[in-house]
Amino acid sequence: MKSDMSIESHLITSFQAKSSFDQKKLVSSYDPSDVVKNRLADLKRDYGRADLVRNGTYEEFNFLSLMDVVNRDRRAFNNHIDSPSNDPDDAWHANTVRPITRNKVISIAAHITASLMFPQVFAQNDRDDEDKASALVMRDLNTWAANNSDYSHMFVKAVVKALVDPAAILYEGYAEVTRKIKEIQEDGSWTEKDILDEIYSGFQNLLIPVEEFYIANAYESELQKQGFVIWRRVNDYTEAASKYGHLQPFEDYVQPGVKVFYSAEQRGFYEMYDESLAGDLVEEVVYYNRSADLELRVVNGVLLDDPDRPLQRKDKKYPFAHMGYEFFGGTDFFYFKSLVDKMSSDQDVIDTLYNMIIDGTFLQIMPPAVVMGDEEIDSSVIAPGMITTLTEETKFQTIDTNNNS
Repeated sequence: MKSDMSIESHLITSFQAKSSFDQKKLVSSYDPSDVVKNRLADLKRDYGRADLVRNGTYEEFNFLSLMDVVNRDRRAFNNHIDSPSNDPDDAWHANTVRPITRNKVISIAAHITASLMFPQVFAQNDRDDEDKASALVMRDLNTWAANNSDYSHMFVKAVVKALVDPAAILYEGYAEVTRKIKEIQEDGSWTEKDILDEIYSGFQNLLIPVEEFYIANAYESELQKQGFVIWRRVNDYTEAASKYGHLQPFEDYVQPGVKVFYSAEQRGFYEMYDESLAGDLVEEVVYYNRSADLELRVVNGVLLDDPDRPLQRKDKKYPFAHMGYEFFGGTDFFYFKSLVDKMSSDQDVIDTLYNMIIDGTFLQIMPPAVVMGDEEIDSSVIAPGMITTLTEETKFQTIDTNNNS
């Protein structure tokens, strides 16, 4: 799905593309209770609000939107080079990008991860004396959890993300997912049984792309004070089935590539093919609301949970943390100023000067020339060892650009 368009826009676009279909064929068998319908309406309202926040322009971003800044900074970190001009008069200009910003990001990330990869743990007893045994146990538990959740790799990626993007969003949770396997018997036959899927189970440390994370208020820097947050991502149907296949609404109503939406005018649910979900994809949306104590999962428009399902953490907090490189001054902005953004002016100056030197060197070594007379001479005759016969009246003269690179 394109980052700068809302889900609703895609639904309308998809519906117009499929307008030749018989309307009756789009009627969905999904017909939940009025309580579920009201909850889905609340989610749709909050998503619309969060989508406006995500696509709005802000002074802190130099009046750009979040996705404009994300795309610009990622291109800068990846040393993106624009395609050369198709205009022959401009195509000769140098179009190089020095890896100044990228090298700086990698250098800072290396220093941070080398010293802060695993935090030290210190413990005290009820008399405020140091408890080395408890601290050692806690360190071992932290190490065990890290080794079972790919923590080291995720930490490095999170640091780089915080230096490149306006924010690094981290999720921490725990999951138990089962899958069916075929156990081979002695006679060669097999029986099916459910086992714990170790890939999707256990401690979950995930780095969420900032474009997948929707917030209620851009001018509230404390994540836990957000009225609600929404995690929206596109997954493969098989992966979604491994997590939600045991839930009846998923099994009955979720289809890859097909969204379910509610029409207030028709007072019913309809199915619609979404081209952004082509290739056996589904849209997974998890809605968190701390004040209402809600954590709801919606896949392709189908609510999988009880409409009053509470937050799963015992402390009733959002299972997310966010960090960035530098704060913006003067406002309580949720996002941060990235290192890439901070270095953008210096990067532009260095690239401009570097390309000017290259262009000047070309002009100095191969200066432009003029031909005076009736002869027509193109650039193909200016080559080592090329012999060209000119009439006596024809003159060839280079142009001095006064260049001294």
